Amino acid sequence: MAAKKMTSAGILITSIFLSLVACNDSTAPVVVPLASAFEAVAGDGAVSLSWSTPDNLVVTGTAIVRGTDFYPESLSDGTEVYRGSATSTIDTGLTNGTAYYYSVFTYDAAGNYSEAVTAMAKPFQQIVMIPIPAGSFQMGSDWENDPENPEAGQGLFVGEQPVHTVTLDGFLMSRTEITQAQFQAVVGTTYTYSGDDNLPDVGITLEEAASFCNSLSEREGFEPCYLSVSFPSLYNDYRKNGYRLPTEAEWEYACRAGTTTRYYSGDAESDLDRVGWYAVNSSGAIQPVGGKAANAWGLYDMHGNVAEWCIDWENAYGSEDQTNPTGLTNGTRTIIRGGSVFVAPALCRAAARSSIRPSTSMSGVGFRIVRRP
Repeated sequence: MAAKKMTSAGILITSIFLSLVACNDSTAPVVVPLASAFEAVAGDGAVSLSWSTPDNLVVTGTAIVRGTDFYPESLSDGTEVYRGSATSTIDTGLTNGTAYYYSVFTYDAAGNYSEAVTAMAKPFQQIVMIPIPAGSFQMGSDWENDPENPEAGQGLFVGEQPVHTVTLDGFLMSRTEITQAQFQAVVGTTYTYSGDDNLPDVGITLEEAASFCNSLSEREGFEPCYLSVSFPSLYNDYRKNGYRLPTEAEWEYACRAGTTTRYYSGDAESDLDRVGWYAVNSSGAIQPVGGKAANAWGLYDMHGNVAEWCIDWENAYGSEDQTNPTGLTNGTRTIIRGGSVFVAPALCRAAARSSIRPSTSMSGVGFRIVRRP
């Protein structure tokens, strides 16, 4: 029996029918528009998440899934931390120093989901500023002539003399040395990342520390204290309310916290061991901040761990009383304070002074910051 030949009209009708079947096929993939501008900003034990959703009628909401080892490719690949129609949320209760991987999925009314858009963040301990009260103290020491000093009389500590009275206005000082995570969050990089976010950031020149201060000031809406972060124009502008490096007097006053002993914990090496990392108890390894006891004002690691930049040029003390001293306007070497894991107890005392060139980058030198209340 001969086959019937299909006419042109029949072919057209068949094509239209097949197209309609394909359009109504429930197995055909549905493309849901992606979210955009997805950002994950790390905080202290938290991550702030924000995104934009497509401006159309298809997307009815977004879902965010958190992973700890990889970016989730589906809702079942991690922990769902948000679902709804907003464009921001905060994921809390997280562990500082742990990387979290986020995927945002948009979805439609039928329950279809888009592909993932990803972002990563690592929470870290934020910079905490401690109020330091106004007051007066005796700056310097007579360690050069102390009978308990095995190096007495050799001229090694004459720079701490004479002891003199200094009066200071109140200020705020960072609770710890600036950590690698804190430095990276502000500047975008760290010079000595070692895998532990809570280690002090070291190997930073004075200019780089000042640049950090200006960047943090601008980020938080304060007036930058440095018109220039390059010598010879780098100096604290005390009229500004932004972050800056401490003066040497501010540093020693804050370290002592009302005490008059060698360390804020006492005079003996055992007292230093309770509050600071130095050559004997650290094996020469820089330690995470805040691991020893704080002083009476809540500051950690003022003795040892890493030495800290001050803004002062090296200069001999005078015997006269001083109020808010700021030091010389120029010089060749800049003061560092506090000692480090590489030095003996005597160099970790509250009154101990050292100096290096401001362009020097050393593995045992970091910094902390101050600003006006």
